[in-house]
Amino acid sequence: MTPTSDDIKDLISYLGPEADEIAVISAVAHEGNDGYQLLKASVLIGPSEMGQTNWNGWKKQHGELEFPQEPLDPTYVTESGPLTIVRVVTDITTVSGWLGSLVETGISQGIAMVFPNVKAKLEKPVAPIRVSRNLETNASSFVHSAVRSATGFFFGAASTASVWDPDWGESVTPALLMTGLHLGQDLQGGVLLARLERRAWINWLRASTNMETLECNIGLEPARIDVADLVLSIEEWVSGEIVHSQQIKLEALPSVDAMRGKPHITVPVPTLGSQIQRLVRLYDRNGSLLDTTKLFWIVESIKMNLRVTTGDKVSEHVTMVGENRTLPSLVERADAIERVRAAYATLFTAGVEGTWVVPGSGVSAADAIAQRLSQARGVLHVVDRYFGKSPDDWKLFDQVTIPVQVLTSLGNAPPSPVPKIDVRWLKGKPAPFHGRAYLWDGGGLTVNASPNGFSGSPVLISYLDVAVSHKWLDYFAAWWSSASIKP
Repeated sequence: MTPTSDDIKDLISYLGPEADEIAVISAVAHEGNDGYQLLKASVLIGPSEMGQTNWNGWKKQHGELEFPQEPLDPTYVTESGPLTIVRVVTDITTVSGWLGSLVETGISQGIAMVFPNVKAKLEKPVAPIRVSRNLETNASSFVHSAVRSATGFFFGAASTASVWDPDWGESVTPALLMTGLHLGQDLQGGVLLARLERRAWINWLRASTNMETLECNIGLEPARIDVADLVLSIEEWVSGEIVHSQQIKLEALPSVDAMRGKPHITVPVPTLGSQIQRLVRLYDRNGSLLDTTKLFWIVESIKMNLRVTTGDKVSEHVTMVGENRTLPSLVERADAIERVRAAYATLFTAGVEGTWVVPGSGVSAADAIAQRLSQARGVLHVVDRYFGKSPDDWKLFDQVTIPVQVLTSLGNAPPSPVPKIDVRWLKGKPAPFHGRAYLWDGGGLTVNASPNGFSGSPVLISYLDVAVSHKWLDYFAAWWSSASIKP
């Protein structure tokens, strides 16, 4: 069935674009006797910063290498051999009309005086899909410059083989790569409509020199997800069989506090070493997939054989980059698995030190909690029978920028009014709550001591899963509605 313009509106609504997000169309078209034929296009919805620069600038913001041949302006049209390559920054309403016209009539309308009218016969999407440049799927060939993973819909079209000329390869490939579109006679054409990930994604992966550690660089928007809410999953394969798998909750790492609030973090994790295939996935705390790779090899060495002919003399030169390692034996593989298991055990044991804050350790429990609360989202809800007993309790919110609601029963008001802080008292003997929780949209944490006891005993800081946090918030809402605005 042919999709309609109303279908496009529904699909964009499904993606849930936010009010300040924009759309970027990247497209490649081939001019024939009857006008421009659209070969491939990505319609990507994302943060406004994506439209303030070209793809090079966007990749630079994510710590990525730039592609030298891209035009400087965010919106441009350029020619590469027989192909016309376009990047257009526009709003979501305009892109909805452009794509709606294309899917319904087979002909689009031009945009911004640079995008030509194009023709395409597109198929209806079959399902919402997760897209990552780290995969090798039809959809992944549309998003390589977007860096982030995405959720979207793929409108398939005929193979580009009918217009693809093998002689184009060297002349047009660089221009296509700068827009993130991979084109070839073995790849399907069409349009990808997608919204970029706004929480976290995989930037790059590389091995350490000794091949015993894999460095996983993760990009994230700290205002939307805390590093402690991320989970890495790593599988390692030999000869088509899985030999080791490990999940790493980043909250369990000793370096989690040092990584908090940064837009790019590098997580080094133990791995089995040489000549291993790996697969890496990134999840949030609730188990939702944020990004994934395919099974991949890490290039360990490059060997080049050079033959130089001078007159009637032939000389050969061998150049090696990296280390030419031998295939590990069965015993070496088994030893490597034990080494990795022990390394993870040591890593997680060290991470416990960041969960337990012990008096005399040089780390203040109040400071540790305040740092975590700085990543709270929406409204920060605090449930603590004794909160406010000490004036220092209110310092926990010094780094918090969102509204705070404090529910207590035996605590005191802040020494002076703070606009962002609202306090209520729930009377009763005893009050219906005894546990201490700090709750926000999609998360929260609990501690086993009240703030006025932080200096005298070990304090356990525990993050809450989403479902547990929501249950706490249900209780909070009921208690808050019946609480008094006066002590």
